[in-house]
Amino acid sequence: MSNPANQTRPYIDCCWRHGVLPNKALLSAFFKVEVKKTYHRLCSLVVFLDDLKDADFLPLLDIFMEIDTSEIEAVDIFHNSSCDLNGEYVLLLLRAINQKLRVVNVRDATFGKEFLRYVKVLEYDAPRLL
Repeated sequence: MSNPANQTRPYIDCCWRHGVLPNKALLSAFFKVEVKKTYHRLCSLVVFLDDLKDADFLPLLDIFMEIDTSEIEAVDIFHNSSCDLNGEYVLLLLRAINQKLRVVNVRDATFGKEFLRYVKVLEYDAPRLL
């Protein structure tokens, strides 16, 4: 069996490089990916933007820039409430995830026109948006 810490370690290292504390919700999400891997299930990472602050994005972006070589097979992004996140950061994350992006569920479109345009393009490329 693999060690669940294997999936969280790269995220913790990225946080350290950027001088930010790891986000507990993201640590939990990465841990769940490793548990899924242990049980031979689809290794999907579920990210709730509601749990993030702007400081959480640079380490997460680093992880997503390398996602093609990771064990993460799919990423689902959810946003359920109003928050003060930078829409450009969210857009960068979506672009970095690229082909492994499976679901985008954004209820409150507070991220700006550029974000909405990009999501619309994704919708035409692959009908995976909710």
